[in-house]
Amino acid sequence: MATKSSGCLITLGLIFGLIAVLAIASSLIKQSSQITTEPLPNSANTGIEAVIAHYGTPDIIDSTEFDTPRPPMVTKWLIYKKQKIKLMFMADAPLGSPPPYTKWVLIGATDTQKNIALGPDEVDRRMFRSRRK
Repeated sequence: MATKSSGCLITLGLIFGLIAVLAIASSLIKQSSQITTEPLPNSANTGIEAVIAHYGTPDIIDSTEFDTPRPPMVTKWLIYKKQKIKLMFMADAPLGSPPPYTKWVLIGATDTQKNIALGPDEVDRRMFRSRRK
């Protein structure tokens, strides 16, 4: 049987762990958004419409905005199958606010097969190379 003090220690550990995870996630989102918004012609406009205008219509558009339960940080992603690119966005809305969301901010790009982060040069190279073929 667990004692009251060990229960408090476990609770404190979970709270500090959650804070650490949120801090790391926030840092990664900042770094990722700085990396992946560069390929767009107007870096101030990194919404989904600007990305589609720049790279074309994706093969898949999906999001967590209507998931049950909906996560506090709602995300949407565009997948370009031929280029093996997944562009991820976060809703530009207060945490926990209900859909629909009208603004989305680009937070990162990954390779859909290797699940590794892609920089702006690699995204542009893949997107525009595939148009020439």
